[in-house]
Amino acid sequence: VSKIKGGESSNGCLLCNTIAELGAKRDKRITIILEAYLKIQEGCFHAALLRAKELGEIPEGVDVRERAKLLVGYTTGILSMAKILSENEIRKSVKAAIAAIK
Repeated sequence: VSKIKGGESSNGCLLCNTIAELGAKRDKRITIILEAYLKIQEGCFHAALLRAKELGEIPEGVDVRERAKLLVGYTTGILSMAKILSENEIRKSVKAAIAAIK
């Protein structure tokens, strides 16, 4: 987000841009690539959340797979919003996302 706001990454997130531009066109090859990348993101979040659960940082009853999916949605959305919102508004969005998954 800082790179986008600081002009170091003027085009934003390649994944978010591709989803926004090409996702609706239903190109099977692109869809497969996008879905695979989103699954990788989900897997990374899932692993981190499992570790947090093992450390007692997340309550036992929490479905970490569902939380991982939620985080993928939040991060792709926040990266898209970073192109137009102020840094302060992005911080508020990140805080709201964190609060929602607790």
